[in-house]
Amino acid sequence: ALHGVDCNVLLAGGADLRHVLTTIDNVIRSSDDLDKLQSGVEGTIHFYIFESQLELIARQLFFLQLFLELPESLGVQEKATFFMELFGNSHVRSQTAAYLKERSTDLIKLITDEDFLAGRLPMVDISALKFRERDQLEGMFKFWRNDQPGFDMAAHWENRLRQYLGVRFDARKGVFDWDYHMRLTEKAAIIHKKEYENWREGGIAFCSREAPYDVVNRSLVSGVQFRQNGESHLSRSYWGDIVSSPFLSFGITSRNKELFKKQNDRHVQTSEDVMQHNITEIIESLLRVLPHSSKQLDTVEGSKNQLASDDSVQKWQGLAKWCKIHFMPVNALSGIHSRDKFQRKFQFLYFSNSMIHHLLPPMSSIMSDNAHLFVESTRFILDLTKEKHGDYVRKVVSMAEKTRCKVRTPKE
Repeated sequence: ALHGVDCNVLLAGGADLRHVLTTIDNVIRSSDDLDKLQSGVEGTIHFYIFESQLELIARQLFFLQLFLELPESLGVQEKATFFMELFGNSHVRSQTAAYLKERSTDLIKLITDEDFLAGRLPMVDISALKFRERDQLEGMFKFWRNDQPGFDMAAHWENRLRQYLGVRFDARKGVFDWDYHMRLTEKAAIIHKKEYENWREGGIAFCSREAPYDVVNRSLVSGVQFRQNGESHLSRSYWGDIVSSPFLSFGITSRNKELFKKQNDRHVQTSEDVMQHNITEIIESLLRVLPHSSKQLDTVEGSKNQLASDDSVQKWQGLAKWCKIHFMPVNALSGIHSRDKFQRKFQFLYFSNSMIHHLLPPMSSIMSDNAHLFVESTRFILDLTKEKHGDYVRKVVSMAEKTRCKVRTPKE
């Protein structure tokens, strides 16, 4: 609950929406009066999202509009399936690819038309993004909606594996088996060996539907600028995770402990089942504060593609009264401590392990009194030895103490 005060949250390197979505879900579930919550009198949560790559902002904008799609346009299960495929698969079904293409056009409108953004996603603020960054985002969305062949994701995935494994490439199945049994299962036993190895081999994590997964997931493609012969060139490839897996974000914990039951000392459910359950819960929770309540969830299939009513627009605005998501310029985090508007602003701060180098002593100036600092561990970086994990914890503790934070729960 917000208890009548605004709450400012800094997310540095979250990379996906899990912190935003789960926080919103928890607020909705803990609210005793949703109408009062939607009036804004209980306060507003402001999420300030800092990323090192524009591709991460692009994907988060896409997933926000997916989660907040009206039920007349997209059913709950279809929405969850689209999210899981586009979140974690190198290749998706043709239906999923068609949805990405269609919504990419809307995303172009979102970043180029302020009125369209205010009507579709009034809780989103991109005013801080530079015009150059908006142009680059537009270019990404145009690439997403281009369904012409030309990007061979399978070849790029294999090339990443070859670079990572080196001489072990031909014995990669043994490497996958070793990583699973010796490094992963003790940390996330709900992930089944088959689903993990399928993903390691070709990037397909979620494949619950009886259909071919043969269309490139263009939202996972990112570009690198380089210069050659004095000219600037863009090289696109897949530069994401090929070791830990996308199951970790939403697929290894849940409120529903029934999902973790064992039979003959083996989990009955899979990580995909857990993620499907968690995502569905979040979607249904969000629908409680969107135009058409959860009472109508069973009848959404009969009214596809209807335009939003005046009442629905009002409800979108209601959500925006207690939740604001601010996307900040790439690399803006390094200078945030010198800006007056951020002094003593944040009650909660999260730093991923890829952004921890920004946690320097001057950062103490943006923390409010009694602020809570959360730092991502290296628990699921499978290549690190136990000693390296320990070194990281000690380094983070030292950095946090230099920002005048008192360490409460360090974990190896």
